[in-house]
Amino acid sequence: MRYELTSTSFEGAAEECEKARRGYSRDHRPDCPQVVLALVVTPEGFPLTYEVFDGNPHDAKSLDQIVAEVEAKHGDLGRVWVFDRGIVSEANLTMLQERGAGYLAGTPRHRLGEFEPELLRGDWESVAGRPGGRGPRLGGPERFMAWPAARIGP
Repeated sequence: MRYELTSTSFEGAAEECEKARRGYSRDHRPDCPQVVLALVVTPEGFPLTYEVFDGNPHDAKSLDQIVAEVEAKHGDLGRVWVFDRGIVSEANLTMLQERGAGYLAGTPRHRLGEFEPELLRGDWESVAGRPGGRGPRLGGPERFMAWPAARIGP
């Protein structure tokens, strides 16, 4: 499942929209109230569910609710969740592991230094199913993945 967040802002006070708040603005309009839209799509790109959040939550705080809603509506299938580094938190990764779900997520930039020695060691393994994909084990279930830029695409 691909989990994505975006925001949409309102011109004016948006007094009739209870969820409109000022928050991190993805469209570079911190002066406007906004709502955050969450979308979950299948691997084929079909929308599975969505949610409208208040305009000021931290992205990482939304995943638990969305996973619970998807599991309640569609069952617990040990899904693999794909999301960007804004969703990553120790609490979210632990929650997914405890539910038996997998994940593919970007490493927050401020944490890349923690993995530098292992990444520079050079004992990377090829990853089946993705030409050019490779990554070292990081002492647990996690693996750091990398693909040549020319191989990344839709």
